[in-house]
Amino acid sequence: MGKYVFVLVFVFFSVFAISEAQTANEYFNQGFDYLQKKNYKKAIVEFDKAIALDSLYTLAYNNRGYAKSSLGDKQGALKDYDKAIELYPEESLTFYNRGKVKFDLGDNKDAVADFDIAIELDPRLALAYNQRGRAKNMLRDNEGAIRDYNKAIELDPRYGEAYNSRGFSKSALGDKEGAMKDYDKAIELIPYYDKAFCNRGNVKKDLGDLDGALKDYNKSIYHNSKFSFAYGCRALLYIDMRNYNDAIDDLTKAIELDPKYDWAYSSRGYAKSSLGDNQGALKDYDKAVELNPKYASSYNKRGFTKSRLGDKEGAMKDYDKAIELDPKYASSYNSRGLLKSEMGDKEGAMKDYDKAIELDSLFKVAYKNRGVEKVKLGDKQGGLKDYNKAIALDSQFVSAYFYRGYLLSDMGNKQGGLKDYNKAIELDAKNSSFYQNRGDLKSELDDNEGAMSDYNKAIELYDKNYFAFFARGILKAKLGDSEGAIEDYDEALEINPKNSSVYNNRGFEKTKIGDNKGALKDINISLELNDKSAAAYDSRGVAKSNLGDKQGAIEDFTKAIALDSMIAVSYSNRGYIKSELGDIADAMKDIEKALAIDPQLSSAYIDRGRIYRKQGKNDAACADFVKAKELGDAHAASLLQQYCP
Repeated sequence: MGKYVFVLVFVFFSVFAISEAQTANEYFNQGFDYLQKKNYKKAIVEFDKAIALDSLYTLAYNNRGYAKSSLGDKQGALKDYDKAIELYPEESLTFYNRGKVKFDLGDNKDAVADFDIAIELDPRLALAYNQRGRAKNMLRDNEGAIRDYNKAIELDPRYGEAYNSRGFSKSALGDKEGAMKDYDKAIELIPYYDKAFCNRGNVKKDLGDLDGALKDYNKSIYHNSKFSFAYGCRALLYIDMRNYNDAIDDLTKAIELDPKYDWAYSSRGYAKSSLGDNQGALKDYDKAVELNPKYASSYNKRGFTKSRLGDKEGAMKDYDKAIELDPKYASSYNSRGLLKSEMGDKEGAMKDYDKAIELDSLFKVAYKNRGVEKVKLGDKQGGLKDYNKAIALDSQFVSAYFYRGYLLSDMGNKQGGLKDYNKAIELDAKNSSFYQNRGDLKSELDDNEGAMSDYNKAIELYDKNYFAFFARGILKAKLGDSEGAIEDYDEALEINPKNSSVYNNRGFEKTKIGDNKGALKDINISLELNDKSAAAYDSRGVAKSNLGDKQGAIEDFTKAIALDSMIAVSYSNRGYIKSELGDIADAMKDIEKALAIDPQLSSAYIDRGRIYRKQGKNDAACADFVKAKELGDAHAASLLQQYCP
């Protein structure tokens, strides 16, 4: 601020002698006095009087422009600076002032042009180099910006604002350590420099020093309790820490201080969305877009919330608009890729992920999302490569470990998958889905105790995780606890009453406890929801058989086989029913087919053993019962004890 006051004072006295109208000078001096007191409205009234008496009063136009700019009347300020330059085009500081207003209006190219002229008129004007650097920074010319900051510091080694500005550009180029040094120097020169504390906090946050960042944000606000940007930065830190309520408080304060702070509305919308308040988020995004219809990020965030609310078309329009406004905005391509994937446009999704990564080769989330898409398209190796890249970019990237764990498990590397699930849980021990998926893998590895522990934890963390209830029910059924399995299926169906598989599984468990009518009811519902489920027809066949409807059972097993020719258990079940109806030859053909498909199907050995017993082939029957026992069939032991002493 000290530098800018110097500009005003310099202009006042360099042009003062030009005026010949003493009364105009008196009005001007009164206006200048109000200006120093920051009473801009009264200053403008006095400058108006001065100009009314002397329409060529250059200095009055210049300083009225400053007063108008301070009140937010940027267009009025521009007109006054234009007039001042028309009257006296040799004053570097007037070009500087006009460039500053253009910068505030976002017209950075024209701002640079004005700063160029200011520097041409006065090559030692450090202010102009610093401000031109800021405009270049907004134009993403950070290298050019740094050259200007270097020159400003060369001209004035104690120019704290220039160190702060240079730190900002260094940070944008990834030179965080260099940025830290510049912010340290700016604060050394100006110990109460609120902006430098805030910017240094941002770099500390980027470097993972969250405590240090919070301290700097607090200092920034301590030195200037009306600095809305500092509240915004601290809010972003809270968002990173998932402290969304404190983030909303800070962003609300920022908006209170600056009701036109579109970025604060946009960020508050994100915090609200993270807490599940999507309607509240949408209102904030709408306000952000109203205040600044050219801010791509607000459209991008609003698109994400619309997608959550099921407005896919509205979301797509927002993503398209964000990309139109900023074709180099990698995040919008990534978001649009996610939406295209949800809408079934796999090829379009891949193109958007590719573009996001082309624009930002360090965009870890885009690599992860592209990896997910590649896996969906059957390119597992490509997916694995992208997950590896995402983790290489961020060794703490929890969701990348989760997805890689799932993929490794699916590719047969169960231990590798387990290791990644362990890492995901180490990084985020409160994610219910992580425990549930690790439980699935442990169950596959026959670590039933570990699987049960993980399912219990998943449900403890989120008692609406119907996948966890469903999976735990399957495990309980596997362990012979049909009653416990049915209880878990009950819970799963209470959460999601449209899952056909859960109805089928509950029905199958009911057959085990003799509730065949209840089983039939559940399986019929399952088939209403999904009449292409071979497993459900097989389960219904079992229930019908138990109720004495042997022919109906055979029809259901046959339907299951028609839907899935590799469903071994349906061949075995149909074979056994055929044997009960006296068709031994066809029965044996079905069971042999079942064992050809799945030599590890213990129930087929049980069924064949029973047929052998009917044929008087006790040795063959006992051999099949032994084999079933070796495969872990719990019923085989009692059969051996009964028939093969």
